[in-house]
Amino acid sequence: MEQEKREWLSDILTKLYDVQSEKNDEDVYVIVNEFSKFVSLVNLMGSIGAHFQFSIVTDENGKTDDYHFVIEDYDSLL
Repeated sequence: MEQEKREWLSDILTKLYDVQSEKNDEDVYVIVNEFSKFVSLVNLMGSIGAHFQFSIVTDENGKTDDYHFVIEDYDSLL
């Protein structure tokens, strides 16, 4: 993903969804700790044609701690 697209997406995610967002050279990483934000982000990713992966991080008892997204690219922003 181009740098401008990474920065734009990271800013929107931070401002609108109040999530932790990190940019590296190619992708945007997002960490969400609430299920409602997780669902909202999945909907947003679908609406912008994002190419992304997510994983659910659990503790040793199987309780969900966080949801981690790796956003590789997107087709268009709203």
